[in-house]
Amino acid sequence: MESTIINTLASDDSIDIAALLDPEGFVLHRTASDFDGSSLLTVLDLRPDDESITVVGEVSTLIATRLKSGHTLVVSCPSEGNIGMARMLCSKAAKELLAIL
Repeated sequence: MESTIINTLASDDSIDIAALLDPEGFVLHRTASDFDGSSLLTVLDLRPDDESITVVGEVSTLIATRLKSGHTLVVSCPSEGNIGMARMLCSKAAKELLAIL
C-alpha cells in the first residue's frame, strides 16, 4: 500500500522522485534506485518543530515531510516544477501514509 502512494506521488509532473524512510532513516520505498534522501534527516532534525522543510538547489528542489509515526517522506522536484503543488501533494500523501503506518 505504501508503494502505491509513493508511486502515485511521483507520477505528478511537479515531482520527479519520491521515497519513504523509516524512523531510523532506512529507505522503505522509492521510485528511483539511486535516490536515498536520508541526508535530509540531519537538516530536518535541526528544525524539530517543523513538520516539513524545503531545500532549493540549482538542479532540483527537495522536500522532506516528517510523519507523526516517525517516518519521513522525501521528494525531489525539478527546478522548474510547481513547488506549491508538490507541497500540497506531499501533505496529502503524508496523511494517507499515516493512516496505514
